[in-house]
Amino acid sequence: MKKRELRITIENDEIREEFLNKLLKELKIDYVKVGVKGKSIVITLYGTKDIINYNWNIIKKLRKELTYIHTLKQPSKIKRYMHRFIQKLSKTTFPLEVLEVVLKCKKFYAKIINNEILETNASLDEVLELAKNIGRKFQELRLVTKSSSAKKFLASITTILNLDIEEARDLSLKLNVVEEDELGFIRLTREWKEAVKKVLQAFEEKEIKS
Repeated sequence: MKKRELRITIENDEIREEFLNKLLKELKIDYVKVGVKGKSIVITLYGTKDIINYNWNIIKKLRKELTYIHTLKQPSKIKRYMHRFIQKLSKTTFPLEVLEVVLKCKKFYAKIINNEILETNASLDEVLELAKNIGRKFQELRLVTKSSSAKKFLASITTILNLDIEEARDLSLKLNVVEEDELGFIRLTREWKEAVKKVLQAFEEKEIKS
């Protein structure tokens, strides 16, 4: 049986505690001894070469992720979020362009870079909350439409306006931005971002009049 000892120093108390908790959860704990000395976490790995390498790779990945999350939580005007990282933290999947549209409509700055990075002044918590909502809407919309563009449109307006899917569907039909096919599924009558703009404009005009 092989043995490898590691000492990882983490100055930030919050990151160190979270890192320790995740270590105990993710590692093959029967082959690991973990202790804390001051600001350092002392990790002793036991087992075959493969087991030690497995645990070591987990340690490196967790430290990188937690440092990244902590960086995103720091006060700053603009942050960059990887799409896959948002999906991992929110435990859902969604098109990044929908999140971009929703953020813009909620008066945040938002821009997609290289199709996989979201640049925005929204906080990590705000981004994750919207991502979870959008992902949930996409799951529900499978029974309403088969069109990916229509799903993007409906997920956007339901999240922006805080509507349920039936309300969004009825409003969209009334404004002629969608129509029903022969099976009752929704399809767009125009490009999905243009449809979002039309619905929001109509909604704002209604709010002003009322």
